[in-house]
Amino acid sequence: MTHELVGEATRAVSTAEARQLDLPAGSAASCRRGLLWADIDGVATRIASVNALVVRSRLRASVLDELSRGVPLGMSLQQVGVRRHTAEPTYVEHVDEAGNAVVSVHLRSTLLVEGCPVAVTAEVIEQCVIECRA
Repeated sequence: MTHELVGEATRAVSTAEARQLDLPAGSAASCRRGLLWADIDGVATRIASVNALVVRSRLRASVLDELSRGVPLGMSLQQVGVRRHTAEPTYVEHVDEAGNAVVSVHLRSTLLVEGCPVAVTAEVIEQCVIECRA
């Protein structure tokens, strides 16, 4: 499996995001967008897209260093004992690029280190993963 960081920018958090992250509304956070790819039957296949809103000031220097070297957020946070609180998944039916009816799983999570929220994530897991695991 490979990770591709497709974008990162700093932006102000919304009121709802501020509540999730225990921040004042309008605080700055890093918005990271990434894709996860896997080789399925010899074909590079996107298996998930991930958006994360990260409070960089709450991350340890070792985590920031890993992020600067391209290590995915979730993997970087493992070293500091990240806890993940995930809301109930949502299943979404849609038509893919080939015209097939597919289902994807949408997940929203809060990532905590030592009880402090460091990021909120929105992930979409593609149907190919569900089918491969079935």
